[in-house]
Amino acid sequence: MKNIGLAFLLLWMGCATAPDIAGRGGSSETTNGVVMGCVVDPKGAPVAKVRVRLVPAQFNAVKDSATAALQAETTDVAGKYRLDSVRSGVYNIEAVQLSARTRALVLGVTVSGADTAPVPDAIIRQTGTIKVGVPANIDTANGYLYVPGTTTYSLPKSNNGYVDLDSVPAEVALAVYYAINKSSVVPQLVKDSVSVTPGGSSTIALSFAATAGSPLGATMGIILHAATNAAELDLAKADGFAWIRVDDVWKNVEKTPGVYDWSRSDSIMSLATSRGIKVLWLLCYGNSIYGGSDSTGIFPPVAPAQITAYCNYCKAVAVRFKGTGSRYEIWNEPEVFGKIDAATFGALCRAAADSVHKGDPAALVSTGGLSWFDFTYENLMLAAGGGIGCDAIAVHENWMGDDGGNADPENIFGKMITWRANYKMYLPNMNADWMTQSGPYLNGLTFTNPPDGDCQGDQHRYAYLVLRQQLCNWMVGFDMSFIYCDGDAGQSLFGTDDNFNGNTLRRANAALQTLASVTNVRTMAGFTNPTDSNGIWSIQLTGSPSIEIAWVPKGSATITAPIGSSCQDQYGAVVSLTSNGNNLSALMNENSGVYYFTLGGK
Repeated sequence: MKNIGLAFLLLWMGCATAPDIAGRGGSSETTNGVVMGCVVDPKGAPVAKVRVRLVPAQFNAVKDSATAALQAETTDVAGKYRLDSVRSGVYNIEAVQLSARTRALVLGVTVSGADTAPVPDAIIRQTGTIKVGVPANIDTANGYLYVPGTTTYSLPKSNNGYVDLDSVPAEVALAVYYAINKSSVVPQLVKDSVSVTPGGSSTIALSFAATAGSPLGATMGIILHAATNAAELDLAKADGFAWIRVDDVWKNVEKTPGVYDWSRSDSIMSLATSRGIKVLWLLCYGNSIYGGSDSTGIFPPVAPAQITAYCNYCKAVAVRFKGTGSRYEIWNEPEVFGKIDAATFGALCRAAADSVHKGDPAALVSTGGLSWFDFTYENLMLAAGGGIGCDAIAVHENWMGDDGGNADPENIFGKMITWRANYKMYLPNMNADWMTQSGPYLNGLTFTNPPDGDCQGDQHRYAYLVLRQQLCNWMVGFDMSFIYCDGDAGQSLFGTDDNFNGNTLRRANAALQTLASVTNVRTMAGFTNPTDSNGIWSIQLTGSPSIEIAWVPKGSATITAPIGSSCQDQYGAVVSLTSNGNNLSALMNENSGVYYFTLGGK
């Protein structure tokens, strides 16, 4: 069991994922001590003329006093140094030899009163680099990355997908934080215990919500094939979805060249807007009236005349729904549907996006979502101009299975680092990602009794994955995140394709409705994400009273909350918390689902 009670309690009570740095590691005592030690090379030989700084353990090189204000001394010929008049507190020793580009760091030197604090030898080595993969929307004006207790930091003045923390002392376990200058937002832990080898590098990932200013529901969408089914739309609204993604099938709209039948599309728009739901139109697929041959019936527009006709259709759709707030996606999984060559699709996507904007200059349009993070196709498509003129890059996460890493929605963080780094090479100003198709898939899932009698258990697993996926997509920064809601029974939220009758409500719908009631108009104040799927994942919401959303994908962990807190599970049922007189706690595991903590004691 992993008990993180105290750390989690501090996080909830506003002490942040980063420790309080206001005190600079000292105290109010006036009695001063001495710090002394020696700097040596890896073979143990003393090193002279090394600049040694005394750095408070929670020092922030950007927010706190300038580096020049730190106590410092230079080693003598024997590699020794001595720092006098040191106030009580906890410090790190940072040794820098600029000429040789070497550094050393000794952590956790405690000074108490007038005592002399002996320090272990500081072994000076060649430095390394910590490469931090960053989201597309990182604040390049005020954001920065830093290592507490050191003078190491980096200001990401531009974003190519990575920010480097250079000259990092080697062979020392360090914590890396992200913070906003001149902001009250607490620093966010990127990763704890990261180290580099001499001359080497380590890569970690920073993720945060591009839509942190928007409630979760504003980013959530569903994929409906039966979008004229009022019962499905009513349930979608109750579940908290703000968007529907609908196939606007070209061949059904234009059966005669130049003549468009909008009857179905208009009906969908009317049903959606009357419920306060907006539409993402999927502009698909080919149209046989313009020629071509395809045994699958997709008829991808690859010939010049076909491309022109497709672009005319895209423009016509945008003109039709101008002013409705509709958005558009160019094709669906081009590497699958029509198997369009990446370079060919890149050119098609660019032309179609331009046509949409001619029809409605204010419209937002994305590239066609690629299945399963196809990085190779993404690169080839972008190299051919795909994405130019688009407002977002779309991707699909299909599907999460029962085995391996694919079962963990939390793995989206690592995938998005590569995805964003790829498109930033071609589209450096692109800052929007749309997850236009996603959804859990569990083999052998049972939604009705019989055959295996585990309807409730399977539905709970499915509901838990649905919530984790939506929450992770919010955390990682998707502007929109769509989940499959009608389709194959094993991957559908509502039921089998076009067969929803209102009587087969799955537990996932109840879970989503609880999520919607908890998040409501609240936005994300911050989150914690472990280095892998183990441990406690949590989201802190804005507003009062304070609310934390927490889950444990694997294993178990004890979460500690202040006295006066309350908790409910992902369906809204009350969870009993255990008291030890000082605080409350709940033991969570991978079967608990998502818990919502309303925090007391504030």
